Amino acid sequence: MLFAAAAEEVFNEKKLVAEGQALERSGKTKEAGVFYLKALEKPLSPAVRRTFLNRCSMFAGNNQEKQDFLLRASMVSGASPTETYRTFLLLGFLNERTAPDKALGYFLNFGDEKKIAPGLVYNGYLSAGRIMERQKKYQQALEYYRKSLAAGKSVAYKFNYSPAEKAIKKVEGLIQNENQK
Repeated sequence: MLFAAAAEEVFNEKKLVAEGQALERSGKTKEAGVFYLKALEKPLSPAVRRTFLNRCSMFAGNNQEKQDFLLRASMVSGASPTETYRTFLLLGFLNERTAPDKALGYFLNFGDEKKIAPGLVYNGYLSAGRIMERQKKYQQALEYYRKSLAAGKSVAYKFNYSPAEKAIKKVEGLIQNENQK
């Protein structure tokens, strides 16, 4: 009896995820945001709770609301390393222009990098490199861009890692110009 109730809860959770994804795919973003917010009232597994909080942040009105959802997501324990890092990546994107050092901390907050989806690692290193490049710390930028390229090349599916390749060429040129002065 108890096992059947638990199985029903897992089924309902999967159904909730599918309903939210269907709303997003159909372009009903406002409805999807409301759906995810209401779904947070249900007893969800840590991974799904974090996913729904991340999705709520995507559809929130202003940056403060977005950060509030992401900070709540960062406090959910028991989620997968990939979902956990996705939260930090989103927090980094929100802070990239206004608080670059804070964003850098989020972008590089991998924990065990090998447990995270390589596409997300690629984005984290690429974004960290961009911050370093804007701060004219070209050697560090080059290091992050190279790590980004390596992560991009390790993605199992067709993946566009050309932005990292272009960034590496650009920064190598900037370093060369700096050395010639």
